[in-house]
Amino acid sequence: MVSSIFELWEMLATHILTHTYQHTLFNWLIFTWDPPNIYETHILFELYIDLIVCWCFDIENKFKVHVNPNIIRKMKSTSFSPSSLFIICLCLICYASVPALCGNLYEIVCNEARQDANACLNLLKTNSIITSATNYHDLSKSILKFALNKGLEAQAYLLEVAKQFPNNQAVGQCANVFYKKSIAYFGYAMIDVDKIKDPQHAKNDVQTAGNGPADCEKAMQNARVIHDPTIHAKNNEMFLLSKISFLALNHLT
Repeated sequence: MVSSIFELWEMLATHILTHTYQHTLFNWLIFTWDPPNIYETHILFELYIDLIVCWCFDIENKFKVHVNPNIIRKMKSTSFSPSSLFIICLCLICYASVPALCGNLYEIVCNEARQDANACLNLLKTNSIITSATNYHDLSKSILKFALNKGLEAQAYLLEVAKQFPNNQAVGQCANVFYKKSIAYFGYAMIDVDKIKDPQHAKNDVQTAGNGPADCEKAMQNARVIHDPTIHAKNNEMFLLSKISFLALNHLT
């Protein structure tokens, strides 16, 4: 059970960054609405507390914890002074407008991967360029380059397996058709982001790139001749990189 208001606040802060629709409303409350007097300022924070209460229910579902209802009642009944409103506003602005200061950008993207969040973090944290990115353009570009290199590594492995099993059509298709296409589309996405400045088209490219490992996995399962856990792992990794790339690029559109 979450019994501390500070513990709840920490979880909420993380939760805010991973919910785009709520983040948009949050930004509107903080930056767009300009209350002319202290009465309307109190209304603003009453609305924000209502929003936090809604987040509490999401917190329970996401983190599988129970939020003590006394905390929610206390938050609902809190009366803010002008000075406390000012301090809280500064905190909210930090979380809303400067997410990079509250967490690395790659961690924010990985949190958006939902059930694949841990796998995403474990994969991306191995690349220092990704972990040190300070804007979503650089992050997207570095993830795409990372994915392309991973694709080349997977293709090289498949080519070696194909030499061992020259009569296996599935392995040959994976190396020479499916992964060749996947690598090409990750390359197209890099061009779209860096040269053409078209992140929406880049998102389409990475989705197409994800079809390569998915098709390879189906071909290997249908063939049922070679059982190679490494191929399965590389297919999953590449499919995940397609998903992560899409999530990173989504911040540019």
